[in-house]
Amino acid sequence: MATQQMHTTEWKRFGPWIDPVTRAEDVPPLYRDTTLDLDAATLVLKVPRDIEHRDAKSDMDLYDHLVVIDEKEVTVLTRHGIARDDDRPRGYDTESIAFADLMAVHDSVNLLRGVVTLHGRDGHAISMRHSGSPRGGVGRLTDHLREQLSSLTPGPWGDAFLSKVDGMEADLSVLRRPGDAGVAGALQDLRADHRDITAWACHAHRRVWPENAGFGQRVQHVLSAAHLQGGVLAGDDTMLELLGRHEWLTRGTVPALSSSRLTIPFARIDGVDEEPHPIYGGAVVLTLRAGGSTMTAVVPEDAPMRRLLTAV
Repeated sequence: MATQQMHTTEWKRFGPWIDPVTRAEDVPPLYRDTTLDLDAATLVLKVPRDIEHRDAKSDMDLYDHLVVIDEKEVTVLTRHGIARDDDRPRGYDTESIAFADLMAVHDSVNLLRGVVTLHGRDGHAISMRHSGSPRGGVGRLTDHLREQLSSLTPGPWGDAFLSKVDGMEADLSVLRRPGDAGVAGALQDLRADHRDITAWACHAHRRVWPENAGFGQRVQHVLSAAHLQGGVLAGDDTMLELLGRHEWLTRGTVPALSSSRLTIPFARIDGVDEEPHPIYGGAVVLTLRAGGSTMTAVVPEDAPMRRLLTAV
């Protein structure tokens, strides 16, 4: 009876938002057997399943993740059954990354489907799905982790990069076209929360063509155009922020309604590699290396951010 009451109470409160957990009774029933010290935690969040309230039932486990952050690490509890082929009995998996090993945080949203990923030093990543509509919860998570990592002293690569961009500021007028409004808006939102952030480089979206394309490929790209999306390279004296779309290269005529934010401390970046894109001429693949983790971006060959990131 007590378990049924817990599920009913959770169902009544359920919605698409990511909620903080401040009391023991706020912990979803699925995770109540975990050892959770709310007094020692600096932030606890519960991430709901991506379903409408009308599709939720009072006997369901309604939260896919429970995120617990204390002074030493971030721990993510993930409900069994998220993947379609996961037929394990009711329960959850537990993964942790110590702050000493946390390399980067990446939040990506396409329409209303979001994924936030925590990258570890050994290359292991923890990913959590979330609804892209109410982004306050994910913003709270990213900013909390950002604050924890902002005390780190930049390493050799970071020092060299910061000396290169000292006094530099991007010409944001290139983002005035409608197709880049989302990227420009993401920068504006980021600056509203972090007033010390400077945009050092940016580029607008552009159409691209496959290199050495045959007739058939060119016809396909006439009917379904390929676009290299716009992006912004920004940051402050400890953190780098890379803003763009959920994918750097997209196909079709429908405008990209998505966003991506990669947050990485300068203390974690070991270097940036580049190589020509294997299909599209004039595009370059940049790979940011942080321990065993790598994060990639595709940018125009003449993009200012490419010159800044690869010149260090």
